[in-house]
Amino acid sequence: MYTIKNLLYLLVLGLVISCLFPSCTKSTTLAVNNAKKVMEETNSETPPQEISTFFLVRHAEKASTGEDPSLTTEGQERAEELARFLQEVPIDAIYSTDYKRTMETAMPTATAKNVPIESYDPSDLATFAAALQEATTNKKILIVGHSNTTPALINIFANSDQYTSLSEKQYDNMYILSSVDRKVADVLTIKYGKVSPF
Repeated sequence: MYTIKNLLYLLVLGLVISCLFPSCTKSTTLAVNNAKKVMEETNSETPPQEISTFFLVRHAEKASTGEDPSLTTEGQERAEELARFLQEVPIDAIYSTDYKRTMETAMPTATAKNVPIESYDPSDLATFAAALQEATTNKKILIVGHSNTTPALINIFANSDQYTSLSEKQYDNMYILSSVDRKVADVLTIKYGKVSPF
């Protein structure tokens, strides 16, 4: 059972996502419904105390040579597009793996938001996910990763195995993960920037 305050929160959350990302109205409805279900399962009449939103992307297009390649011109444009895409979102923290391509993808958003980029270890995603859940209550977080680590991190958050590695040419996915009281309410998959070939 949930209170009027809970319902108002869910409706506002749905409206905010719809306004920021008009292309995902159907997914927003699903997110609101799933959030209701999560709160029903908690069997609590108090409003949710821990609400987090994670925006997860793979790094933008990278150069094809080099051990630690930088972004291509196309990748730099996508990184700028990511900053524009999130310009109305109050990002509280930004995390990136310690590679040029991921740091360069996060940099325009970090500069626009005046938020430092914190690095994380992609070889220990379980520890990173647990630390995030502890440290990011009531915050909105951008996480930049790789074609394999980004879906893997979502699977850890969502206790799922449905998210598989992205293809080498796929750069336009953004995953918006909402967490209510440390329980995943939904994962929205949307597109941003130039459409990637499959």
